[in-house]
Amino acid sequence: PLSVIEAHTSLALAQERDAAWYRGAFGRVDRESKRMRRLLEDMLWLARFDAAAAPPATEPVDLGVLAAQAADRFAAVAETRRLHLGVHVPPTQVLVAASPDLLDRLIGVLLDNACKYAPEEGTVDVTVAAEGTRATVTVDDSGPGIAEEDAARIFDRFHRSVATSSEAGGAGLGLAIGDAIVRATGGRWTVGRSPAGGARFSVTWSRASLG
Repeated sequence: PLSVIEAHTSLALAQERDAAWYRGAFGRVDRESKRMRRLLEDMLWLARFDAAAAPPATEPVDLGVLAAQAADRFAAVAETRRLHLGVHVPPTQVLVAASPDLLDRLIGVLLDNACKYAPEEGTVDVTVAAEGTRATVTVDDSGPGIAEEDAARIFDRFHRSVATSSEAGGAGLGLAIGDAIVRATGGRWTVGRSPAGGARFSVTWSRASLG
């Protein structure tokens, strides 16, 4: 982002240009500034997480409530790209013992990733399910899926998929944050192909009870 910002400011200072050029340049500077802020925020989050002396306190958390709240936050993002954002949660509570802040961040990471990679007018679905003693949250998208050459590195910090489009471009820290949260909360990943054709990310935990 800094290279793009520096290039546009240098060009703007080099000579007089018309208003349309300045509007385009400021638009690019604005987008790159936001990318840089997000990168710094993600790096700081990971640094604080790595340096934490003790894991965060846990409590019974309803995955269905968190999934519905996260989907509501991403409704505007989906609308701007004309995505169909589906939310599928059971009528009864699906509880796991974890930090609600960490799980909220995890679901947000997965939805953000799905909304970036799904094509315009595509689909993104978040599903919460319970089976026996296990609870699962799954996010599916209709994007390009995970390339074979990326499969072993998708959770590496700063790794970006070879299928990343210009619209989906990030810093490669989102899934690294998600993986840190999954490990810290005792979850287990299942990653594969979505029925919608794109990627499927599922995380499973042991169920908790209020008693």
